[in-house]
Amino acid sequence: MSDKAQSNPLYIVGNVNIDLIMGPLDSWPQRGTEVLLPSNTWRVGGSAGNSALAAEALGIPYRLIANKSDDIFGDWLAGHFANSQSWPTTQQSTSVTVGITHNDHERTFLTGQGNVEQLSINDVLSQLPEQSHGHEIVLLSGAFLTLNLLSHYQQLIQTLKNRQFKIALDCGWPPQGWQAVRPMVQKWLPWVDFLLLNELEVLELSAQKNIERGAQLLHSWLPQLAHLVIKQGAQGASCYSNGQLYHCRTASVNVVDTVGAGDIFNTGYLASINESHSVDRALQWATTLASSAISTHPRHILSRSQLISDSKSGEKVYG
Repeated sequence: MSDKAQSNPLYIVGNVNIDLIMGPLDSWPQRGTEVLLPSNTWRVGGSAGNSALAAEALGIPYRLIANKSDDIFGDWLAGHFANSQSWPTTQQSTSVTVGITHNDHERTFLTGQGNVEQLSINDVLSQLPEQSHGHEIVLLSGAFLTLNLLSHYQQLIQTLKNRQFKIALDCGWPPQGWQAVRPMVQKWLPWVDFLLLNELEVLELSAQKNIERGAQLLHSWLPQLAHLVIKQGAQGASCYSNGQLYHCRTASVNVVDTVGAGDIFNTGYLASINESHSVDRALQWATTLASSAISTHPRHILSRSQLISDSKSGEKVYG
């Protein structure tokens, strides 16, 4: 295998906002009181933002499709990404997500609506090529936070397919509740080539209590050759594709911060698939990339050469 990245760009669509990560906190404070937390980090975030940061670190061709506020924070976010000059500007303030970490490595998110809710279908389509060559992947993320775009998601997906794009979807967790969005998401799935979810999202979207049954049901809603990728934390990740089940195990690491791990995983997986790697190799890339990020502070995302070196040697496997 060549170490040279191929030229198909990864298009990343969705929410880019500021993440304020604080914790750990395990008991919610009493109203009117104040709590000191030992850790806080201010950084570029949002599902699409995290995926794009991973693409930037890997040095793969990508384009982040988003919008920005006209305030100082919008300029700060845009300054981290190439091609951000094409982002439309909104009068809404920059969206901020406060991520509260817990000692069991789970996290809770509090998101203030702002610029991300104003992203429109025209904003997205105007930043994409009019026609794909049939190989380019568009990663759709943060669907339930981009409220304006959400109401046109079916149209967006069908337009992307008409333009011959492959579609990857990580819809995230819906503040609206799964019962409210499940029928809508089910209508999207026949068009999706890569569905990237964690275990709890699989159970909730499928309305099943057993992960295997949930995965089988979701896979039946996808096209025959689609990939259903299930992120399983320290247990690694699995993929259902073309009637086969693949699984990648990972070793343990000292977990520092899991916020954005799934988004980084997505980029690793799709970058590998974009280079015509096997599903097994793609799972290895994705788990290695995400696990290395969650075990470092300040956060470090592996470069492509580091990822290839770790994958070849087998000596550095993160979990």
